[in-house]
Amino acid sequence: MPKKTRIGISACLLGKRTRYDGRYKGDRHVTGLFGRSVLWVPICPEVECGLPVPREPLRLSRTARGTRLVTKHTGIDHTVRIRAWIKKKIRELKKSLPDGFILKSGSPSCGLRLPGGRGIFAGALRSAFPDTPFIDEKKMRIPCSRRKFMKAVGRAVR
Repeated sequence: MPKKTRIGISACLLGKRTRYDGRYKGDRHVTGLFGRSVLWVPICPEVECGLPVPREPLRLSRTARGTRLVTKHTGIDHTVRIRAWIKKKIRELKKSLPDGFILKSGSPSCGLRLPGGRGIFAGALRSAFPDTPFIDEKKMRIPCSRRKFMKAVGRAVR
């Protein structure tokens, strides 16, 4: 039996209700492209670092102290909490070595392309896994981007 491809994925894309508003954001298009031979590794930085669902939306704030992860309305700073979780999570992921990552676009933690940079977790993940392919669910809908990602993770395009 061939080894399953391991893909780290934003948990909300698997349909887990981890978003700040508790809404469903599962993406069957993305998960359906891979069939059953993929071992999904769900990741939600906000929930895994201890934030509740529902919760106040988060945003990135660029300051003299660096990029901060703060609540949108009340300005509560969760940077220390999430950075501690990120260190632990990256050590854990290095043991399992995912073949690729599919992250949630626009997320202040998982976004790969945000105004001014990347999400706080996405940036740390890219630094820790520089040779691993990354994509977000929006790019997965673009055939040439999808083919490139799937080829990079060693999967035949369906």
